[in-house]
Amino acid sequence: KQIGQDLGVRFVLQGSVLASGNRLRINAQLADAQSGAQKWTETFEGDLADLFALQDQVTARIGNSIGNKMVILAARESQTRKSGAKVADLILRANALGLNPQSMQNWKEVEALLRQALVADPGNANATGGLAGTLLLQAFNFGGVLKDDVREKLIAEGGALAIKAKTMDPDNPDVYGVLVMHAWFQGDPSAALRYEEKRVALDPRNPDAYNDLAVLYYHLSQPAKAIELLNKALALYPKGFDALFVNMGVSYFMLGDYGSAAAWSQKSIDAGTELDDGYALLAMAYAEQGDVAKASAAVVEARRRFPDLKPRTLSARECVSEAWCQFLQTKYLPAWRKAGLP
Repeated sequence: KQIGQDLGVRFVLQGSVLASGNRLRINAQLADAQSGAQKWTETFEGDLADLFALQDQVTARIGNSIGNKMVILAARESQTRKSGAKVADLILRANALGLNPQSMQNWKEVEALLRQALVADPGNANATGGLAGTLLLQAFNFGGVLKDDVREKLIAEGGALAIKAKTMDPDNPDVYGVLVMHAWFQGDPSAALRYEEKRVALDPRNPDAYNDLAVLYYHLSQPAKAIELLNKALALYPKGFDALFVNMGVSYFMLGDYGSAAAWSQKSIDAGTELDDGYALLAMAYAEQGDVAKASAAVVEARRRFPDLKPRTLSARECVSEAWCQFLQTKYLPAWRKAGLP
């Protein structure tokens, strides 16, 4: 508490380093300087062979972990303030919700907060880019359960906002993440790849950037490259998140490693995902392994959670790359039917 008062800070990161031979163990704790309570703790281990690389790895891991924790704590407080919501508070609360497991309801709540922020401040670049990303994510991640006209409206508005956000803030790495989805929906995977690589260059310690780059690579029929990038994301944020687990599952499924595909899909479900891909992929992986009982159980759960569940189609919107279209035709749709999905 005294440090917080003396330095004018809200949070204090404290820790210790223990060495044993060539191994290091780093313990880190995040304390709330107002209450003195410990809010987060983690232990990291590494090899002394390359001390500078280890330092970069540990600082990136801690930065990603405590950054999320501080956003969530600050957002909770903004909700309880008696005064009217400020634009910064609305954006903060939207960012905190964006850290939750994927669900359509969650993204609708994010959308509502960002629309409220733009009513108060129409020229806010962060809210503009954030709303663009929220709308395009709904279309990208939940296309299997959305009506076609609803999905097209999300894509149209999200794309227009994405272009506007780039004009407003061309050096913001998050804007390039939004432009990736816009380019993908426009049928331009090479532009999407270029935008995502720009995002990684601007923000090389962001696990989301590597996760999204991995999605592009498996859509271009390079699942091994996708797994490499997803492992980079996990190195930066070891706890991972539901979308990353689903993407690991898809990549291993493409490689024909159905055991790993099932394991990663289950991990996404355990993390609380509402992505229909996670549930469907679990059923498909079990079906390909010949485990009829588990596949059937997974199908029942998928249909219970997603009554409007439907497979990806061979439409122009889905077949952005020839490689992905071939995967859908030869592997994905046959496995979907084999599992007994609707």
